[in-house]
Amino acid sequence: MAIKTPTATLDLFISCQGLKDKDVLSKSDPQVGVYEASSMKSQHWECIGMTEQIKNDLNPKFATSITINFNFEEMKYLKFRVMDVDSDVNGFSK
Repeated sequence: MAIKTPTATLDLFISCQGLKDKDVLSKSDPQVGVYEASSMKSQHWECIGMTEQIKNDLNPKFATSITINFNFEEMKYLKFRVMDVDSDVNGFSK
């Protein structure tokens, strides 16, 4: 009989502090994308979830959680990218 690796479902709750203000007339409107890859050097990162956009806030606490499946004893590679929705036309800011 094969031994099964324990698994769990995790809810990630995301917040940011001290974001750079990317807007000219108001504060940034941040949103976070969460990406997963098979390795840190991977060229392909898959979007597994997005938070909601919060207007005019440089210290957002997002209400939308991101649910991921977690397999114990396996590495999980995640990338969190923050974007200012209305000012960054290419998607994500640094």
